Amino acid sequence: LVNLTTTGATAEERYSRALGSNDFTVSSTVTPGETQTEAVSVVNPTDFFVSTLVAVLRREGIEVDGEAVDVDVWGARPRYDRMTRIATHLSPELSAIVGVTNTDSNNLYAEQILRTMGAYRYTGTQYALGSTEAGVVAGEPFLHRIGIDTDNLSLIDGSGLSAMNRLTPQAIITLLDAMHRHPDPATRDAFYRSLSVGGVTGTLSNRYRGGIARGNVHAKTGYISGARTLSGYVTASNGHLVAFSLLCNNYETTTARVNRAQDEVVEMLAGWH
Repeated sequence: LVNLTTTGATAEERYSRALGSNDFTVSSTVTPGETQTEAVSVVNPTDFFVSTLVAVLRREGIEVDGEAVDVDVWGARPRYDRMTRIATHLSPELSAIVGVTNTDSNNLYAEQILRTMGAYRYTGTQYALGSTEAGVVAGEPFLHRIGIDTDNLSLIDGSGLSAMNRLTPQAIITLLDAMHRHPDPATRDAFYRSLSVGGVTGTLSNRYRGGIARGNVHAKTGYISGARTLSGYVTASNGHLVAFSLLCNNYETTTARVNRAQDEVVEMLAGWH
């Protein structure tokens, strides 16, 4: 950790991680007495976990033989059926996980949800259980059922970070419409609540700070180099809930300008009579 933090009249978070390493530089400005907390990504999460686990056990006086070893470099897959379970951790419900995924645009969560589908819902033999490919195939029956032609889609990962992903606004609108009409009210509400709220939560907290879309638009952002997207719902002035999907690709202006253009479209939809 390289600490370049300074004290100032106004707070500003600035931090970075060197590519391919766990070397962090923090150059934030904090006000006197303030505490800033930020979740950051790390290189090799499995190695980080097992190393931290060993360190905590030893700190608590529990003897551990040997050093931490990442299963990916072990050379042989572990035989879980021969191991002794010492603890069980139950994850939050899927609705809570999806809430974090969509509100905060958590790419790791999104990837793991798709792979979990590939582990528990995939019934084929072509792909490995728990793989991205298996997860995509496991989701296709649902997409077909709601009227999306998967031949016109290309899903390479769960996070959307691959430049090889291909989606159409029509497919996203079809999905948004299907989720709004979902026969299970709990599923419908959980999906709607999982989206960021303009000017209030998540990746939209700093957008829609004013105007009639503030607190009204519920949407999911997307961003990789050269692509900026926004899809979700906004309630129009006439009381109708409007689904929208704005996908901007290969733009030659700033991302901030694309954000403003998208926000103006949503404001226009919010004011529709």
